[in-house]
Amino acid sequence: MALAFGQLKISPEQFWASTPLELKATFEGVFGSVGFEPLSKDNLEGLMGQFPDSYSHDQSVKHKKE
Repeated sequence: MALAFGQLKISPEQFWASTPLELKATFEGVFGSVGFEPLSKDNLEGLMGQFPDSYSHDQSVKHKKE
């Protein structure tokens, strides 16, 4: 959001109306390609193991019922 509002001067309305692909194309058009690959399933699972949610699934279901 800082890039969109600060550097590109995109209005909040334009930002929220844009799709992720439109924003990506806008940023790449101005700043060039970022050159990284999407996160793999193995890498995601590794990160999830390193940084687990602070609550268990059972707690979140119980909280929603209250």
